[in-house]
Amino acid sequence: MKVGLIGAGKWGENHLRNLLKMHRYRSIYSLYVCDSNQKVISKLPPNINYCSDYKYLSGIVDCVVIATPSSTHYEIGKYFLENNTHVLIEKPMALTVDECEELISIAKSKKLVLMVGHLFRYHPAVNYIKTQIAKGKFGDIYYIVSNRLAFGEPRKDMGVLHALSVHDIDIFYWLLNKDIDIKSIQSSISDFNLSKFEVFVQLIFKINQTLCLSQDTWISPIGGKQRFLYVVGSLKSAFIDYLEPNKVHISNTKILKGNFDFKETKVVNVSNIEPLKEELYDFIKCCSTGESPVADSTSGLNTIKVVSKILRYKNV
Repeated sequence: MKVGLIGAGKWGENHLRNLLKMHRYRSIYSLYVCDSNQKVISKLPPNINYCSDYKYLSGIVDCVVIATPSSTHYEIGKYFLENNTHVLIEKPMALTVDECEELISIAKSKKLVLMVGHLFRYHPAVNYIKTQIAKGKFGDIYYIVSNRLAFGEPRKDMGVLHALSVHDIDIFYWLLNKDIDIKSIQSSISDFNLSKFEVFVQLIFKINQTLCLSQDTWISPIGGKQRFLYVVGSLKSAFIDYLEPNKVHISNTKILKGNFDFKETKVVNVSNIEPLKEELYDFIKCCSTGESPVADSTSGLNTIKVVSKILRYKNV
């Protein structure tokens, strides 16, 4: 499999690190890297092909990983799909519902893999909880809370919704194994006159009977970086601190009418494998077999439907 990486800076560096390992161990036949920044190119190993114009790769590679600024995802993704190349696009897949639907339509018509970088579908701790939910161990899921808090200068290319909240939304869909249109969303969203994009987002909505809550911001100077997930069910509950990725905190406390028997929390250790590595292996496998990836294009569309609805109501 001949693979192209479009964009090797910032998050693209992590894709490059994993793809270089895959190339070294012959999981992929050849690797081409495209970036307009010559400093990035100059750091590449001598046996790696490189270019500064992504169109050069058309007809050379079998598949591409797109890790460029979000505003370019649609344009670059469309170009490669139209030129019969499998595509993995970092989240968000595109910035509008129409753009996502067009990319999906092209991929289907040409029988190509179109995948989105919803990383947490490959996270061992998240998938441990998902498996337990599917087995009925959690009972009824009352609510899920996902928080992503940090302090830093806001991004100049997108707001918190497209950068962080899409992760939360997709995790809710993934854990609950649902693929439905969310009708009603409550949101608090603000730029506080600090940026042209939102820097704080709080979401509340339901997927069937489960209440889903998320809070994301780049302007939280107290408490350090926080990335965590709560899942509370009638028979079992769980907590993940993504900064301790191989641990799941489990409580067997039952929360039932007339039964609030508190149980101490225990820690379950899970695999410490890197989710991005699993994501890339899934992409390469599906390009070879024609299977549908775990983070398929529908998951990318679903998150942008929710984000678009929030932004539409905000601007009314």
